[in-house]
Amino acid sequence: VMAILFVSTFQYFLAPGRASVLAVDSLDKAFTAMETSFTAFWDGKDAKEPMGSVAGDLGSGSGFNASAKIEPRFWRTGWKFALYNDVVAQCSQIRLDILMMSYAMGGSDGKMDTVNIIEKFKHAKEFKEVQTDMNTTLEDAHRLVVEILSHESGHFDGLSKLKTVAGIDTLEALPGLIVSVSKEGLAFPAAEKLADSLEDDELCMTSSVFLMLDATVKHIAGLLKSSIRNA
Repeated sequence: VMAILFVSTFQYFLAPGRASVLAVDSLDKAFTAMETSFTAFWDGKDAKEPMGSVAGDLGSGSGFNASAKIEPRFWRTGWKFALYNDVVAQCSQIRLDILMMSYAMGGSDGKMDTVNIIEKFKHAKEFKEVQTDMNTTLEDAHRLVVEILSHESGHFDGLSKLKTVAGIDTLEALPGLIVSVSKEGLAFPAAEKLADSLEDDELCMTSSVFLMLDATVKHIAGLLKSSIRNA
């Protein structure tokens, strides 16, 4: 018994932190990197570089989550093991969504400096609305997930801090942005002006970005809904 107490005491005081705290920190870093990647995307820059640490953070968080499931909670509320796994899975999907948009903008050579698709419609007011809508939804998901997992006792009031509570799975301004882009001359190219590859065709690149924006906001909304059900 004394040996068990001795070993347990040393493990507790020499540990870098509680597994649950480390799990939340890893997830927080992953969300921050995704938001940084989105910032690069909105500016027409390569979003792949700031996304580099996300996979590692999600993997580390999954390991900490398994340890947090069995750590003593004492007076603290139970650890939300299933929610954490669900968040990691959905963040992995959102990561892929952002990367797919970045690859679509890069064309066949993957270089963002060849054709900057964002520059062709970033002046439209609908683009600013889409950008704000997407950023707000992701920030809400980030804040809510971290606060739910960090909550240890008492009444949880994190839902009152949500900026968007309706239409979270749609980008209301996206149809208007598509119309705006069409009116400004983006149309099917003439036969003699076809790109060598569909990956380099501006219409295909723009359509891919719009399609993925719609899919991404739905995945972020799914993350929010899962978190709300566990609040």
